[in-house]
Amino acid sequence: MKLRQLRGLAAATVAAALVLTGCSADKKDPEATTSSSSSDTATEAPATSAADAKILEGVTYSAATANAAPTDFKIDADLNTLSGASVIKTSEGTGDEIKAGDVVVFNYVALSTDGEILESTYEGQGVVAANDTQATVGVLVNALTGSKVGARFTFATPGVAATDDAAAVDPNLMILEVESVAPNTANGEDQKVEDDSLPKVTLDDAGKASVEIPEGFKAADTDKVQVVVLKKGAGEVVAETDTIAAQYTGWSLNGKQFDSSWDRGTASVFSLSEVIKGWTQGLSGQTVGSQVLLIIPGALGYGEGESDGSQSPPVGDLVFVVDILAKG
Repeated sequence: MKLRQLRGLAAATVAAALVLTGCSADKKDPEATTSSSSSDTATEAPATSAADAKILEGVTYSAATANAAPTDFKIDADLNTLSGASVIKTSEGTGDEIKAGDVVVFNYVALSTDGEILESTYEGQGVVAANDTQATVGVLVNALTGSKVGARFTFATPGVAATDDAAAVDPNLMILEVESVAPNTANGEDQKVEDDSLPKVTLDDAGKASVEIPEGFKAADTDKVQVVVLKKGAGEVVAETDTIAAQYTGWSLNGKQFDSSWDRGTASVFSLSEVIKGWTQGLSGQTVGSQVLLIIPGALGYGEGESDGSQSPPVGDLVFVVDILAKG
């Protein structure tokens, strides 16, 4: 999971404790910040121990209404005595059930051990996370799976003692509220595509795309992405600084598939500032719920040239079909 930009070092430290970055943020890789695991990994996630749960029960607050920031924080707990990352559910939700592999949108308040608010997403854009142990801390995945939208959780990690080379790090503490679960495919309105010279896109029963690329096809421009909207979503507009959740598949011009989130069992979550230029350019300005066909020239992908499908990642012009599921 990639969090939106946080204000201040302390808040950034809290947010980083919530997630596993996994892959390196190679800006040439559309998948650089994504997870890659099957949808049953949540069943293997560790659970918070009874002793750690008891400690977290010492963190209390008021939360009168749904989708509103909690208040009146009281912390009667020594978070440094936690054995590790821990989470408890503090209130039940009433919405859709959260499954392993789902993309979850939530708000949070990050706190100091004195109850000071370090960061809150309630005044702005929520964050998106893959409910997957390869992308998110295991104890949180365990707690989320089977819960319902609207549930609230207390999440914390113990601090780190000072060493000769580094200063001490305070415990991390967050109150989380699940806002929604993103659909697994684009849910926008179908758009009519009348240009027969373009790759033809078909969808299987699950929603995964396949393409038929005309012989001799290539990108029409060497420095601009061609964007064809296949489904027009009614959600928010995506900016190049946003983190989004997406399902996607990519092909070389010879029709060989080289990457697909569908084959990994869960949608991908990534920042549009940390992917190939063709994705940043092509997805910025689109709306959540849309499905788009991207025709990316090599210069905006992994490099110019001709690919026989054996290179990873492939050079030359590329074709992607992307479903934009959520943004944060």
